[in-house]
Amino acid sequence: MSACRAKGLLILALVFSMVTGPLGSPAAADADTPPFPGFGSGTANDPYIITSHEGLDWMRNNLNAYYVLETDLDLENINWVPVGTSTSQFKGKLDGNGHTIRNLSIHGNSSMYVGLFGFMGSGGTVKNLKLENASITV
Repeated sequence: MSACRAKGLLILALVFSMVTGPLGSPAAADADTPPFPGFGSGTANDPYIITSHEGLDWMRNNLNAYYVLETDLDLENINWVPVGTSTSQFKGKLDGNGHTIRNLSIHGNSSMYVGLFGFMGSGGTVKNLKLENASITV
């Protein structure tokens, strides 16, 4: 391979990495996004650790990351907005770690794409999670 072609491929790889994040890592949230209110970097080996409703809500800022729920959450008096839309799908991984989200409440004018997640894309998964006393009003 010529030195010129190798240099071009290296530049292409660096630009790709700047746009998508390092290979194997979720793409970073944009510069205007507040930092994740918890621990972790969002990778498979270092998932974001959710300990509050703010952390759960923050998932919408990085729809391709790995998340683990560290405690039960009570969303009473919070009008939840579903994570993910048809054009911005949740493709990340959420492990509920056996915990429960209580009092999930959604009040909206749409009868489609409502729930904890509004739209999950290919590869998006939720496991080991319990919902208790969820209410959806459209």
